[in-house]
Amino acid sequence: MVYRSYSIPAILSLAAFAGMTVAAAAEDPLGFYVGAELGHATLQNQFENPYAGGGIGQTATRSGLGWDAFIGIRPVRWLGAEVQYMDFGRTHIGSSYIHTFNGRPVLPDFLDGANGHSYAAAAFAVAYLPLSRRLELFAKLGASRLRTSYSYAGYFPDVCLVNTTTGTCTTVGQVSGKVNSGETDLAYGGGLRFQIDAFALRLEYQRLNSRFGTPALVSAGFTWEP
Repeated sequence: MVYRSYSIPAILSLAAFAGMTVAAAAEDPLGFYVGAELGHATLQNQFENPYAGGGIGQTATRSGLGWDAFIGIRPVRWLGAEVQYMDFGRTHIGSSYIHTFNGRPVLPDFLDGANGHSYAAAAFAVAYLPLSRRLELFAKLGASRLRTSYSYAGYFPDVCLVNTTTGTCTTVGQVSGKVNSGETDLAYGGGLRFQIDAFALRLEYQRLNSRFGTPALVSAGFTWEP
């Protein structure tokens, strides 16, 4: 099975983002701003199949389009805070035999393929270093909740599921499934910001710690102060 629609968490995140934007525009005691960025994402997904004797353990590395949306406050010139949704895109591994010897398949167990999607919510403290009236550097440090979901399908005639009550064994055969995982860890980044009236242009690098690698996003975008 291949994911071909936006995930529910992404839709809910964008809905919350829109609601926060309206609230921020209504009153602005702390220097609210909103923004979005588009850029280049890199990440690794670890695909594990529960029917393949401890997991197939295949790693898929992706490099391609990513994006983020955020809302922040900046009560003073030097310090602020942001909450953010980041989408690192989708990964894929193709079909392959699970068991091999000297590069040759020795059993009929076969993975049809797997497709994953990785996204994160993050909260940052942001520090600014003005370089001129319009140009400044910024650095951010915080925590993120990285979510990964993937679907897989395969044919496993040599895998037997034992019923502990009756002792009978049922062959798995053709199967498909979905797996969801999440982890909370460090997030950090920084970049360059150029102010133009109520808008600002941003160039930014962001990175998340993860046990499956370090997802990263290099992006360009804008902010708007309602």
